[in-house]
Amino acid sequence: MPVFLLDLPNEVLDGIAALLRREDIKALRSTCRRLSLIASHYLYSTLYLSCHDYDLYVFELVAANPQLIGRVKELIVDDTTVSSALLDRRVFRHMANQASLWPLRKVAYFPNDNDEPWDADGRIWPSTPDDELHALLVQIYQHHHSNRLSRSDISALREALPRMTALRTLVLTNRTADDTPAEGAQSKWNSSPVVKIWRQVGQRRRERPPFAPRVDWWHPIEDGDFDSDQVFGLDWLRDGFDEHILLNGAPYAPDYPRVEELDSDDEIEADGHVARSDDGSEAQEVAPTPHIPNSYLNPQPQTMIPAGARTLRRESRGLQIVLDVLNNPIAQSRIVEFRIDSSLDTVSNVQQPGLGIRLFDFWPPPFAFRLATGFSGTFLTKCHLVIANGRNHTDGQQIIEQGQVGSVLTEIPRLQELKLEAHNMALIGAIPDGLTFHNLLRADFACGLVSRLEIWQFLKAHGETLEEIRLSYCSLDDDDPSWADVVADIMRLQRNGKTHLQTAVITSAYSSIPFSGCGYNRTKTRPPTGEETYSWTMGVHEDVVPCPTADLGHEALPEP
Repeated sequence: MPVFLLDLPNEVLDGIAALLRREDIKALRSTCRRLSLIASHYLYSTLYLSCHDYDLYVFELVAANPQLIGRVKELIVDDTTVSSALLDRRVFRHMANQASLWPLRKVAYFPNDNDEPWDADGRIWPSTPDDELHALLVQIYQHHHSNRLSRSDISALREALPRMTALRTLVLTNRTADDTPAEGAQSKWNSSPVVKIWRQVGQRRRERPPFAPRVDWWHPIEDGDFDSDQVFGLDWLRDGFDEHILLNGAPYAPDYPRVEELDSDDEIEADGHVARSDDGSEAQEVAPTPHIPNSYLNPQPQTMIPAGARTLRRESRGLQIVLDVLNNPIAQSRIVEFRIDSSLDTVSNVQQPGLGIRLFDFWPPPFAFRLATGFSGTFLTKCHLVIANGRNHTDGQQIIEQGQVGSVLTEIPRLQELKLEAHNMALIGAIPDGLTFHNLLRADFACGLVSRLEIWQFLKAHGETLEEIRLSYCSLDDDDPSWADVVADIMRLQRNGKTHLQTAVITSAYSSIPFSGCGYNRTKTRPPTGEETYSWTMGVHEDVVPCPTADLGHEALPEP
């Protein structure tokens, strides 16, 4: 005889609620009082920590309730920050008037197939944002830097950690409200209070608000510009808007430079102060604003504001908070998953998602050593590392070869899932020789360099357990690269019983090495003319096939 749901004891209902997704928890709470009470305990199975007022308020609210804090399974450290220059309404209006600084204005967040595009025919878009958007920005931005300087987020975290007895997953993210990932931090059903508010305003207006909180874990400074103690301090930050105003003055000032008053050398110099690659070449394009005289919506003359002005750069604050969590014995003993959910909203193609590789350098402070030490006391079974080659590509590869990334991987030998995304650097080569993950089920390597021999050796070493391998946007670092030979090796190992793969996928595979950009946001350097980019799926393709345009890691050439 079937049993009605409400006839079950609370202990069983509690176990059912523990298995539900976040959106299902919300639906369950709207059914009846009894189920609402049970489901409410799991309302904050994911908890965000940041310096934003709303995030910090919710964190402290949950931490003060033993029933809620004891059910938190996932802690997400949101490292995004804000530019205080935009609190000035005039600066905000002038900056938002530049199309390059508000690039996703007309793009819906999570559109359905049946949704009408925001940029529908006949809609008139004001060139300058209205006061509601600035009020939203002030509401979100205010007190952020005072919270940061007073370490309010760190204090709240240290107080709450001993009571996070259900914590299993630790995440570091710099994703913004403009990122729209399918899963993980800041996805549709898993977003922070600040991102939720930001997107709600955008959804209601059918217009994304400009200048969502962000942080760029990438800072291409030459050696000697700053000492390491300063760069890696908790309070170090380079604000692109502040630097632009310091260089050129306020954009509404009478003496603010017009485009027609600047020659090409001036443009390169001005742009270079805000964003440039390590070899000194300019990374952004100048974004002039159409001059519309006698319009209060465009009170400034035609001005030059580089797209890189919206960058907010620092590399280590979020990582230092993660290390704080890993130093807590209670958290350390419970965490089984660590992820870096990095933003794909990069300002320039020379910028890549992920933590800067120089955090893993030998130079102090020893972040790699501290991360390895923190991992050594955990029982991690899932790890997702995303590393940006923020320097000249050869420098990044040299840091990989030092073995610091490998020392971190050595401390997590129980892995069942490994995803390593090291942009334009060695992937399998970052794993120390002789290190085998004896429980590894799934491996995902992306956006870096692999060789035919490395792939063969990795598959053979993990053949007993490995069920899935994915190679996405990778380049073959061989003298005579051939992805067809790689596929032949994989199938030979499979036929001979050396591997037991259920899934093997190669996506947008390159023969040359595109040393800039990321495949996930299609900013990789386009390969030379005539060079094919390949894909392959085991059980679907006999051999490599040309990669479909939709799966390419770079922008395809327009159809002739």
